[in-house]
Amino acid sequence: MANLVQTTYDRALEFALRAQPMFRMVADKRPVQQAMPGSSVVFELYQDLAQAITPLNELVDPDAISAGNPTTVSVTLNEYGNAILVSNKLDLFSFTDVTAGLVNQVAWNLVDSVDLIVQNVLAAGTQTIRTSGGGVVGYGFGSTPTNPVALTAIDSDSTFTSAMARLAVAQLRTNKVHPNKGSYYVAYIHPQVSLDLRAETGAAAWRDPFVKNYALAA
Repeated sequence: MANLVQTTYDRALEFALRAQPMFRMVADKRPVQQAMPGSSVVFELYQDLAQAITPLNELVDPDAISAGNPTTVSVTLNEYGNAILVSNKLDLFSFTDVTAGLVNQVAWNLVDSVDLIVQNVLAAGTQTIRTSGGGVVGYGFGSTPTNPVALTAIDSDSTFTSAMARLAVAQLRTNKVHPNKGSYYVAYIHPQVSLDLRAETGAAAWRDPFVKNYALAA
């Protein structure tokens, strides 16, 4: 009766593990009053007036000044995505319906691809904060870091610290960068890098304010 004992299959197909897209959400600028369809969009930015620190004379009308020429930023529009070839043979002979799964794959591929495009733009930035010899935190805003040192697991100068996070916030505020959520900025951190932050000790470490906030919430 061996022919009656056969291998069987689960007809419900499942998807492999997927990383949640995160970077696309911070790229939130869109045209507000686009004049017409086009291959690129030009954004115009006002230039604020220079600060006026001389007192006005109520007997003399202030001199008029020229408005600053707006600056422009051009964004080229591109289309991304994939298409999957589906044959009648697959529809007829497949032991399960694959149409819904293939549609899901195409949709996920678009989301995942655009997220990687945004991530690559962020990763290519030259404004960096890093530790140097002796654990001193330094930054190189507006310039490419020189002689980057490969990070190692045993190098104490290669670990991420709360001091670096505080410096990043201070530098963003100094450069008048608008926060994303209320008064907060967006940050991404790898789970293995977060281990360094959570293991930090001392009064100014990450654990101290985190534990206090947790106690208040509890």
